[in-house]
Amino acid sequence: MSLRLGIIGGGQIVQWRIADLLRSGRWRMAGLADPDPRAREIIRREFRLENIHADYHRLLEGDAVEVIYLCVPHHLHCPLALEALHNGKHVICEKPLALNAAEAKRMQAAAQRAGKRLFVAENFRYLSANRAMRKVIEEGALGQVFLCLSCFIGDEYQRMSDPASWKGDPDKSGGGVIIDNGPHVIDTLCSFFGRAESVQAFAERGVITCPGKAEDTACLTLRFAGGVLANIALTFVARQNLFPTGYGGAGLRYDIYGVGGSLHMVNERGDPVRLVRHGQHEAIAQPPALNMMEHFAECLESGAEPLVTAEDGLHVMEVIDACYESIRTGQAVDIPAPGTGERLPGTGERRPVLVGNG
Repeated sequence: MSLRLGIIGGGQIVQWRIADLLRSGRWRMAGLADPDPRAREIIRREFRLENIHADYHRLLEGDAVEVIYLCVPHHLHCPLALEALHNGKHVICEKPLALNAAEAKRMQAAAQRAGKRLFVAENFRYLSANRAMRKVIEEGALGQVFLCLSCFIGDEYQRMSDPASWKGDPDKSGGGVIIDNGPHVIDTLCSFFGRAESVQAFAERGVITCPGKAEDTACLTLRFAGGVLANIALTFVARQNLFPTGYGGAGLRYDIYGVGGSLHMVNERGDPVRLVRHGQHEAIAQPPALNMMEHFAECLESGAEPLVTAEDGLHVMEVIDACYESIRTGQAVDIPAPGTGERLPGTGERRPVLVGNG
């Protein structure tokens, strides 16, 4: 029996997802809502879908929709999730889970009260290369891991330069590249090394000149509970790079070093994951990528925990809160241990700092 899915938001990500969903026997598109008439027309024309609305409340009424998928700017994640859960819907939320950890906790509590599921659509955990690297690390092929160098190179120059775009708007996005692309790499590294204990972050708006936008480039240094140190370099303004152009033209790289070997992945040309041990280079067999939406359907049907839990999404928000606190203070910031209820310095309801050229 197909699950009845309603999507709020009609942007590029949604268009990719719908193509997969229409091929699935587990999901049935029960409706879509977006206030932009152009977005609605593209969806209607490309996918010949019915039940497309300007008002998302049409998806929350009655029982025509079982699951709400939120593909909206970050500042809408928490309020729309709370409303959907209150109306008895399961919720799938695009990353990041919220604007900050305080909002993520509200969403988790609402899901528990409603007896509904809250899923984080963190698709990087399902990618073939990431699954292969995690398996190598878990099997101990590297021995004790002590260092990771990673980067996510992207080009969002156009939207970051558009004052009307929510991309990089502190109020609507919650920040710049740290809260936008950062969750992908942070969650990936947490899946490799466990919880992050502290972070020191540096950020600049060094290229984007549009007033009021947040950071376009950042470097983060994380310390994990197991002793691993990791650097993450992030940018939204690499207009000249080796990677494909366009929205999906992001470049990822991981170099992971242990006492018994090292592991390397660069997605420049789809090169394989490589393991180096005893002076020998070995291409690692990669399992097939998991279909994230199929996985969510299986979890709803079986009651199983998803590969990325709401708790994982909360921890990523705690790391991101700590990043912005570190930028404000110029100091490394500890990340609360699970269940302690400890807060970072400040109010907990952080506002990102504007950095760089104005």
